[in-house]
Amino acid sequence: MALTKYTGPEAERITNWKGQIGGYKLSPDGKWIAYNHGQGDVQIAVVSADGSQNHVLSADTSNRNGISWWPDSSRIVYTDFIDTGAMIFNTIDLNGQINSLFIAGEGMKYSNPVISPDASQIAYEARVSGGINYGIYLSSLDGMSKTLLAGLDAYTVNSAMWSKDGKWVLVNVADSI
Repeated sequence: MALTKYTGPEAERITNWKGQIGGYKLSPDGKWIAYNHGQGDVQIAVVSADGSQNHVLSADTSNRNGISWWPDSSRIVYTDFIDTGAMIFNTIDLNGQINSLFIAGEGMKYSNPVISPDASQIAYEARVSGGINYGIYLSSLDGMSKTLLAGLDAYTVNSAMWSKDGKWVLVNVADSI
């Protein structure tokens, strides 16, 4: 698979990576495309929207997942496993500098973090406590004040997306039966 730039009747390839590429996210300012690259262990990479700059941000590989952009397009937020089995919410800027937001509980998969437009809250997917399905949680950027925003017994709730004004969170509801 390759990211391609449409310039007319032909599509122009803008990445040369081998292996899988996925999780594409266009930056809010429209200048960059972030994506996951690799098989098994995953790197985070970016390419400029015009295809002129393409580079890996994370030199090491890990189980990164669920990338999304910070509202000002300065960095990418993602989840990753740490040695204890817990998940950590990190950011990585366009120079590859990684900063941690918070560590989530052990033994649960947290994914697809999305930062609110005012950069004060984070919405993410996690298994609903005591259940088998996933829901959307909302917390402050330090992981405190965790609240189940949407979770249904017979359904999986995932794929959170903030409205531009930050007043609404759109979610996907999938029948898990």
